[in-house]
Amino acid sequence: MELSDYHPWRMANHWALLFVVICGIAANIERQAVWFGFLPDRWMQTILSVGAGAAIFMLTKRYVRAIASYTPTTSLEAKRANEQIKLTANFSNTIAAAWIAVVALAQLIKPEGPNYYIITLAVVIAGFIHGGARNMVGLIKDEAVAGETGTVT
Repeated sequence: MELSDYHPWRMANHWALLFVVICGIAANIERQAVWFGFLPDRWMQTILSVGAGAAIFMLTKRYVRAIASYTPTTSLEAKRANEQIKLTANFSNTIAAAWIAVVALAQLIKPEGPNYYIITLAVVIAGFIHGGARNMVGLIKDEAVAGETGTVT
């Protein structure tokens, strides 16, 4: 069975898609309609940063669990799985880098001055995301599978 057909891997992909859709909806709703003015912008930015960062971290952990439990039976399946693992790890690192850039630039261009607490929080969250991506690369599968029997040499 290919990694892309493996149920935990597909579920992780579905959760990632759901996260992107929720972020898109949240970005397109007017601020007052969503928050009703209960929280100041500074606190809402912190809550959203922590929430989105935690969601990305949990998605990374879900991918790691799916990869760790997957066992390829042929050399070709192992090679394809390794390419998907590397692609997912690179994508996670890209998200972490974009996270820092967007949050830092949004804070630095504010007329009232940047909030370095939020920038630092974004860097810490990106560090956790990068750590999860490094963990994924450590789960690369052995490509030296003997024939179609599933025994590793």
